[in-house]
Amino acid sequence: MSDLTQLIVHELPQAFNLRQACLVIFAGESKRVYPEMHPARKIVQDLPAIAQLLINGHTFLILASNHPDADVDQELKSLRRSDFQLVLRLRSRTAFIGMLLLGPKRNNAIYSGREIQVLAILANQVATAVENALNYESLEVSQSALKRMFTKMVHAEKLATIGEMTAILAHEIKNPLGVIRSSAQMLSDERQPRQNNELLGFIMDEVDRLTQVVNNLLGLARYAPPDFKSVTVEDLFTALLERWQQSEDHNPRIDIDLRCQPAEPILADRQQLIQVFMNLIRNSEDAMPDGGRIDIQLDNDSGKDGIVICLKDTGPGAAPEQVEKLWQKFYTTKKDGVGLGLPVCKQIIQAHGGKIEIAGAEDSGFCVTIDLPRRPQGMHAATHKAFIIKDPISIT
Repeated sequence: MSDLTQLIVHELPQAFNLRQACLVIFAGESKRVYPEMHPARKIVQDLPAIAQLLINGHTFLILASNHPDADVDQELKSLRRSDFQLVLRLRSRTAFIGMLLLGPKRNNAIYSGREIQVLAILANQVATAVENALNYESLEVSQSALKRMFTKMVHAEKLATIGEMTAILAHEIKNPLGVIRSSAQMLSDERQPRQNNELLGFIMDEVDRLTQVVNNLLGLARYAPPDFKSVTVEDLFTALLERWQQSEDHNPRIDIDLRCQPAEPILADRQQLIQVFMNLIRNSEDAMPDGGRIDIQLDNDSGKDGIVICLKDTGPGAAPEQVEKLWQKFYTTKKDGVGLGLPVCKQIIQAHGGKIEIAGAEDSGFCVTIDLPRRPQGMHAATHKAFIIKDPISIT
């Protein structure tokens, strides 16, 4: 708008050898006058009778003669005293935009009919340009308002998340700290040395639990895109399950059966996939403390160039309304859970250009289905941000 008004009020008079030009823009209920410091600013801002004539169809008004309408004539005289001689209507294809006021020629010659016709055509072009500038300004204002609103929403979301995290931390850390303190207090009593090993076990268990809570929370704040390399998912599962079933965390009363179709390698981040699979296996085992079965099936996706991984357990499952909430941060069905594992898994799979779904019902266990492409299209997934937490099981 500044460039446009500069062109109209300064360069136009020079091109047509005029003493001055003044632009009045009707922007909603307000009026803008250019040049902004024009000595007749108050006069040209208040011309309701002339504006109404232009709105009703007059293309221009010559200030050299009297007008039969008293109000119009009074306004014309005010303009003549301010050294104006011609008023041109500015009307776009949709609305009245304002008026262009032109002073007399420098040689004091009168405007010819041809010159007025040319200037009227020019005024139409000016009206279109002004309307475009106003629309651009409005767009910039709307964009700025949207940015401010978005920033406020993000800030509010962060505050809400901080509130949730504070509540989770207060609950998850308070109880283990109580156990640690009471155990340490009893350890200081030399009269009960037999209980020392048991109490030390309590302390180590609770410290491990706190470590897991902190690691999960760190996963919300530490982002890393997948490091795509060739990965054979069948070999990954075989090595992962071999190590897991030999670890102390595995429940020996749970059988894990792996069935795989021969499949080509995919492009993926090996450690992030291990993080996902270990989280799912841990969830299934935690749901079956008295024993059960986990079936893992790896198939080629016949409809797409990818693989499908299904993990099904014989645990208690959950009601449909609970299944829908499993992807929400901080929602958990575990007594000592934090509710961050599955959201992390979903973020990682999406970063690989895939999708993950959970189905389940009460008394029938959960079935988790993961679709992974062999090659993320255009490496789009590489620009995705995924959660990554150092996995407790290292597979070389």
